[in-house]
Amino acid sequence: MTSKTKYSLVLLYDENNKYSIHSLVAAMEAEEVNIDTYLPRINDLHNIIGYLLKNYEKIVVGISLMTTQLPNIQPFLESLKELKRLFSSKFILVGGGPHVSGDPLGSLKHLGFDYLFIGEAEKSFTEFLKRMTDGCDVKGVKGIGYVEDDNVVINYNDEVLNLDKYPPISVKYGLFNPIEVSRGCPYGCKYCQVSYIFGKYMRHRSLDTILLHCKILIKKGINDLRFISPNILSYGGNGIKADFDKLSEFVNGVKELRNLGGKLYLGSFPSEVRPDFIDEDIIKLIKDVITNKRISIGIQSGSDRILKYLGRGHTVDDALNAVDLLRRYNLSVDVDFILGLPNEELSDALETLQLIQKLIYLGGIRIHLHTYIPLPGTPLAKHKVKPLPDTVKSRLLKYLGRGVIFGNWLMQEKLALKIQELRDKGIILN
Repeated sequence: MTSKTKYSLVLLYDENNKYSIHSLVAAMEAEEVNIDTYLPRINDLHNIIGYLLKNYEKIVVGISLMTTQLPNIQPFLESLKELKRLFSSKFILVGGGPHVSGDPLGSLKHLGFDYLFIGEAEKSFTEFLKRMTDGCDVKGVKGIGYVEDDNVVINYNDEVLNLDKYPPISVKYGLFNPIEVSRGCPYGCKYCQVSYIFGKYMRHRSLDTILLHCKILIKKGINDLRFISPNILSYGGNGIKADFDKLSEFVNGVKELRNLGGKLYLGSFPSEVRPDFIDEDIIKLIKDVITNKRISIGIQSGSDRILKYLGRGHTVDDALNAVDLLRRYNLSVDVDFILGLPNEELSDALETLQLIQKLIYLGGIRIHLHTYIPLPGTPLAKHKVKPLPDTVKSRLLKYLGRGVIFGNWLMQEKLALKIQELRDKGIILN
């Protein structure tokens, strides 16, 4: 990228946030933002600092941050604070992503950011860059936060983005990833940030836009076509009930991509499906179209009491019916569970264990385990992390040895405690 100004933009690139960075660069491409841009890995930033200081009057360093990254990235953020202290007139540190959207106050007060981009950032970030490089005041941009005279100022933005206006991939700069087809979720599950960052109104990219970018991926030699959505089976609908006609239009549209060499993945990573959206008509619609023969569904708990408390909107029986239907049509199943959920009693944890055991005994089912992590901006963010009961953990470890369960749940158990510690120290405030 070339620029007529002496501004440079450095977007820290990491496997955990690369899709977010791709989306931002794609938005910059669409809005014709003209600024020299670099995408170094975190460990490489200090290696290019000298070059940046020599060649640019201002260096904007942008970090897309998830709460799960915070314990490990904190030392790096402290080093950026030191750079800002040494070169205060040169550095502008900006942040975005789920963590800063969930905890803007803590991010501004303790993480060293000069500006935050809260929620959807395609419009706010590109407008910020345009104003900055044009020498205009950036503080009127909606969707940003900053500190002025020791007061935190947040310009909340109620505008809902039209996803078709911003491409899901950057063609010009070759930044490719699964196609995001939907945003928002109507359920507002108490542990999940999606509804609280992107809203409860579900939006979808148009089929024409999706097909356009899928064809670009195929031309670039990327034949495995995957899609990002809170629930891929909700495409075209409000997210509460499947819109079968819209979903059929989507499936039949992407089905034609197979003639170009495309392989279609629906209901697998990076997008699972809700159990209450599984019925025979939907299975018949997708089963002969998709390449994946394993469907990932989120159950999260084996306790109806906990499912209701979380706001999941489905029951254990809904989940069992979904698994039974998928197996009847010769589809294997991955099932997500979250361990150590707030308000969970021993009886609830045992019900979850019993459901996991039942699913394992059915065969053709893998259990994907997660440990509850208190994420800022969610209703359960301030609930204390509690250890998994020994009776449950010991049994799960035996299943782990048999290879029927998988996931980073043991690492997440330690991570959740580190995040709790950051909250106890007052670094996380929301």
